[in-house]
Amino acid sequence: MALELYRCESPDCEYVTENPQADRCPLCGGTFFVRAEEGEVTPKGWLGLCREADRDGRQPDAYAFCRRGAETGDPACLCEQARRLLTGRGTAVDKPAAVALLDRAAAGGDPEGQCLLGVCHEHGDGVPADPESAVFLYRQAADRSYAPAQCNLGWCYEHGRGLPRDTAQAVYWYSAAALQGDTRAQFCLALCQMEGVGTPTDTGKGVRFARMSAQGGYAPAQFYLGQLYAEGRGVDKDPARAYGWYLQAARSGFDQARYAAGLCCEAGEGTDKDPDQAVRWFRQAAEQGFAPAQVKYGLCCEAGEGVLRDEPAAARWYRKAARQGSADGQCNLGFCYELGIGVEKSAGDAVRWYAAAAEKNHARALYLLGHCCETGQGLRPDPAEAAELYRRAADQGFPPALTRLGVLYETGSGVDKDPARAVELYLQAAGAEYPPAQCCLGFCYETGVGVDRDPDQALHWYGLAADRGFARAQCNLGRMYERGNGVEQSWPQAVTWYTRAADQHYPPALYALGWCCEYGQGLPGDPGRAAQLYAEAADAGLPEAQFSLGCCYERGRGVEQDWKLAYRWYKRAARQDYPPAQCNTGYCLEHGLGVEADLPEALAWYRKAAENGDDMGQCNLGECCVTGIGMEPDPAEGARWYRKAAEQGLPRAQNALGLLYEQGCGVEQNYPLAVYWYEKAASRGYAPAQCNLGWCCEQGRGLDKDPGAAARWYRKAAEGGHPRGQFCLAGCYDRGVGVPEDEIKAATWYKKAAEQGYAQAMLQLGLCYEKGRGIGRSAELALAWYKKAAEADCPPACLQMGRLCETGRLGVARNYRDALRWYRKAADAGDKEAADAVRRLEKSGLLGFLLG
Repeated sequence: MALELYRCESPDCEYVTENPQADRCPLCGGTFFVRAEEGEVTPKGWLGLCREADRDGRQPDAYAFCRRGAETGDPACLCEQARRLLTGRGTAVDKPAAVALLDRAAAGGDPEGQCLLGVCHEHGDGVPADPESAVFLYRQAADRSYAPAQCNLGWCYEHGRGLPRDTAQAVYWYSAAALQGDTRAQFCLALCQMEGVGTPTDTGKGVRFARMSAQGGYAPAQFYLGQLYAEGRGVDKDPARAYGWYLQAARSGFDQARYAAGLCCEAGEGTDKDPDQAVRWFRQAAEQGFAPAQVKYGLCCEAGEGVLRDEPAAARWYRKAARQGSADGQCNLGFCYELGIGVEKSAGDAVRWYAAAAEKNHARALYLLGHCCETGQGLRPDPAEAAELYRRAADQGFPPALTRLGVLYETGSGVDKDPARAVELYLQAAGAEYPPAQCCLGFCYETGVGVDRDPDQALHWYGLAADRGFARAQCNLGRMYERGNGVEQSWPQAVTWYTRAADQHYPPALYALGWCCEYGQGLPGDPGRAAQLYAEAADAGLPEAQFSLGCCYERGRGVEQDWKLAYRWYKRAARQDYPPAQCNTGYCLEHGLGVEADLPEALAWYRKAAENGDDMGQCNLGECCVTGIGMEPDPAEGARWYRKAAEQGLPRAQNALGLLYEQGCGVEQNYPLAVYWYEKAASRGYAPAQCNLGWCCEQGRGLDKDPGAAARWYRKAAEGGHPRGQFCLAGCYDRGVGVPEDEIKAATWYKKAAEQGYAQAMLQLGLCYEKGRGIGRSAELALAWYKKAAEADCPPACLQMGRLCETGRLGVARNYRDALRWYRKAADAGDKEAADAVRRLEKSGLLGFLLG
């Protein structure tokens, strides 16, 4: 479609427009326009049309116009087209194509093209990053007095980018560009003057250059000038002027200025207090991606300040900031995951985000991560690591960390026990009026930990914390009265203080008051009321209390035994991401205890527990994956979960993982690794692993054969009550493997295993009774144990019963029908000798008799 264009009537003017109503040429002031053909349009005219379309928001048209001009080889049009290809304005992003255009402009000596091409080389846009080439191009353009290139060259000198750092040269090039009115260069020069970079510090000059840049509309300079007025640095402190400069920069879209303007509106500094406007500024800066504003706006959403309370939105904003590396955002997001604020609770995710913020030495994150390390929430308990994290936060004067580090010194958990050091830390935090520290200090004086015992001082510090509503201090006061520690013993007074703390739903106080009710101390005994208080602690949201109440119902402790209620409380705790409760919820669902069995749902809860770092949940999930409980079997996934649990030190998972390596199930078969995991579990007294390790020693799988070691490990398993271990140890005595042959001991251990239902041991015990090996001969007992073993589906025992029925030995009436039945049972299990016996009987002349 042909373009309808109009040009200025002046033959020397190159202005072209699409606006037929234009009344004045912006270039020469002409007042008459005539129709123009496309062939009459010069590159300058195409560039003008591009800018006109850009102002109208017609970006595709703008790109088409500059491309027409670029087709003539005009440097300005080449540069404009390249900019649009770099940013995707009016066209798709194509950085290599942009570089090709800039190459053409730069090759013709155009300083703008040289500078833009230098930027591409510096940042690796469309070409591999090459700071040296960038400097070369900047210098070419700078030598032609192109101010942006001079500023870029100065920046390279200041930061040692593409050439050796030379701050004096940086100032030289900044000055050259600043003298041409380049606002960015003026700002860079201001920073050098203020900080003494490449030139003596001169705050007066620094402020002048900052003001020049700010008045030229450079938003970073406007924001910086606002900071100077806010701090009174180089200028008289003036909050109103500070806010004014913030406002100018904010209206230009500068995110830091929007955030600063929001803080001014929130606090009423330099302007009237306006919470609603503050929130609007925070949101605008947050939407621009400014992490501190995202955190601040998240806090507003979380607390409902200036906006409707919206915890999921708060978590989303924290996540945006966290993903940018904001320590505040990472810490707040971790806290959301820990408490389930706007997200599903996840101890594992909480730890992950705390750790990210802690890497930046964020005091609160260090403290919270230390707490996770100490308590094992989301990761394996590690008191020493917890102490180090608390120490790093305490060095910043963070009262909670000072207090918790004091607790570790008091108890010697993760650090050498040093009660005196604990008191020092408590005092430091208590001086900041931190109630938990005051409470801890009261405890030290109460018990004489790190200080001389002084009940009066204990009551003083407990009182300060209690007056601030700290429930733990109130509870501790109740304990002093309960024990008569520094005061006359009084159960009624104890109950009074427990009640005050319990009124705040403080779980330990609820438990203490429940105990008083259960045992009738300070008030009439009332087991039902006790259960109600335990339930109230659980209702207060403490997952540990919910889990414990579930245990009470499971075992009938203080309440009527009730699997349904046990399951209900387990599930409530599980929904708060309490991993042991998630695992127990899965267990109830798997076995149909208190709830209809639901294997997929059980699997889901095991997965939640596993993902939250619960070793038993990981192990159970691994078992589900391997055996196909609630899912299609996936041994590889099972191995992955077993490994997670094994690495946390769970012997059952270590043994299971070793078995997978032994069998090559879900992992490549590897006997040494099987031995490695068996040894880990065996060293912690896990009998099945001890037995498996004994087998490896006996067979030489994954390590050299060692009959003596095999017998020792079998003995450990056997003494731990493991039936297979008992059977294997009996076999060692039977055959003299690693121990002297001893029929009596062999029979003794066969019997122990048989009495636990181990079928092969039943068979061997039957042989012992039949032959009188190590035990008194008894045909009756031999037959009884053979039969038990056969009924337990032991193929050799089924074969033996078939022989007895066929031959009529041990007092068994000869019965070919029963013989055939037992032979077939053994044959169906793969016993070749039994299969031969079946064929022999079926071919014999007795077949008709047997079937008759």
